[in-house]
Amino acid sequence: MGNSIFTEVPQSQLKKWPSFTILISALLIQVNNLMFGFNLRLLTDLRTFIPAVLIANAILAGLFLLSGRVGVQWRLPAATLYGKIFGKLGCKLIMLLILPTGLIWIGWMTEMVAKSLLGIYPSLNYVLIITVIVGISVLSSIKELKGMELSSNLQVPIVALVIIIAGIRVLVTGNANAVPEAPLSEKLNLVQSISYVMLTWIGFLPFYADYTRFVRTKKDLAIATGIGWVVIYSLVMIAGG
Repeated sequence: MGNSIFTEVPQSQLKKWPSFTILISALLIQVNNLMFGFNLRLLTDLRTFIPAVLIANAILAGLFLLSGRVGVQWRLPAATLYGKIFGKLGCKLIMLLILPTGLIWIGWMTEMVAKSLLGIYPSLNYVLIITVIVGISVLSSIKELKGMELSSNLQVPIVALVIIIAGIRVLVTGNANAVPEAPLSEKLNLVQSISYVMLTWIGFLPFYADYTRFVRTKKDLAIATGIGWVVIYSLVMIAGG
């Protein structure tokens, strides 16, 4: 049986939690997510920023665990599952509702990241940034696991390099590059900051089953999802801040 989006996953392709955690990292260790942390840090203070990231990602881990259990149980992609539950017409209606939400989500993320990068490096070309971000996003969504792994291979070194450069700049210049405090009237409180973090990935929730159908057991899913969001995504966002 081939690894098609319309077929069940063969047993030989099922992954245990260590390898699936690496796969999840392909989604979470991205330039986009680094810049989400940077944006949030500009909008709040450090005492709110870190707790908000940790609390929101713990909530996201719980939500994605529930969504991911569907993929583990049925071993079918989301579109196929909707078809089984709601029929062909119902599936089309559901996808018509979900698709605009996903497009808005991608557009919002892309615009925010592009503006953040331009704020740091004004000499960059806006159209080029948008093209690269959209291209990488498309790459991670095609060819299923291979596309995600290739996307990760491209982005993980970039994220690591950005973090290293930022760390060196802080060590060399000290407070000269400290994040400026947002005006008191514009600061996000803890609840608002948690909502901000959750918005970064909540739009992906209906599609998590497309990836978790490759997990061997529900225990593997729970461990990988917990490490992915609570640890990896939190570290990426905090590093961005």
